[in-house]
Amino acid sequence: MFRSFNRRDGSIIRGQPHGLSLFQNFLSTLAVLLAYPSLALQYREILSTASKAGDFWAWAEGRALILFQELTLLYRRPEVQKADLQKAYEICFDTILKILKAPETLSPAQEILEKQCALIEQGKIERQEVSPRFVAYYVPKAIAKEKAFLQIPNFNEPLSERLPFWPQVRNRLDEEKIQLLAIESDQGIHFDLWYPGYVWADTRGLWRPPGLVLPQTMSDPHRIDWSQLSKVIQELNDIERGPCRWQLFSGISFSGQKDPRGFPIVAATLGQNNEPCESHLSLERVSGSFGQLF
Repeated sequence: MFRSFNRRDGSIIRGQPHGLSLFQNFLSTLAVLLAYPSLALQYREILSTASKAGDFWAWAEGRALILFQELTLLYRRPEVQKADLQKAYEICFDTILKILKAPETLSPAQEILEKQCALIEQGKIERQEVSPRFVAYYVPKAIAKEKAFLQIPNFNEPLSERLPFWPQVRNRLDEEKIQLLAIESDQGIHFDLWYPGYVWADTRGLWRPPGLVLPQTMSDPHRIDWSQLSKVIQELNDIERGPCRWQLFSGISFSGQKDPRGFPIVAATLGQNNEPCESHLSLERVSGSFGQLF
């Protein structure tokens, strides 16, 4: 069981991640170390936001974003991976303390996020808030080149140019919403239906989306059990005239065994071998069908 501070009210959030949670491990340990009680309280917001940027793909900026990025990159270095646990902690804590006490700067990671946010602000990627808990993002084919927008981030992956539309960007405004990502090509529109990135954890104070059943053990996937969502998927399949099929996954997990598109996508348009495939339905028709649920 890992712990970190809840960013909103300082309470504890708990979860059962399918894999080691780097940030909840290191940052929460720093927060409870008797050696740093006042420092942990002083920078609680930064520590928590950095943790959520990795574990939940939450929006972060300033020192929180630098902390997430630099600690992730540091942890990937061979000398840290090969070091014994005590030495690894010392290296990471030294990095954390230096970043916390450093002045605010514009980091390369923040430049990446700001550049992608500009695509929304300039209308190059359309954001449509359909209901209080449902939002659609439409990526036109002029922007969606070489299917790069179909790539899914890894857990605790440092920010880079690998992905043209990081979940952290969408979560700046829509962290607690179901997100429909519509990616256009010459053949039609590929759709992914995203649940919030924090759903693997039993979080306090964050909205819990319908239909997601927590696993009994860490090795089990989160089961999806919602008849209304299943009905919408069936209705879309009934009217679909494209080469794809609409698929609702029976469960989602970091291992991807129940989720061919990757965590935390719960439904998508797929073709042969569960590869992404375009729909011939309009964004308005699809977002209207899902929007009525939320």
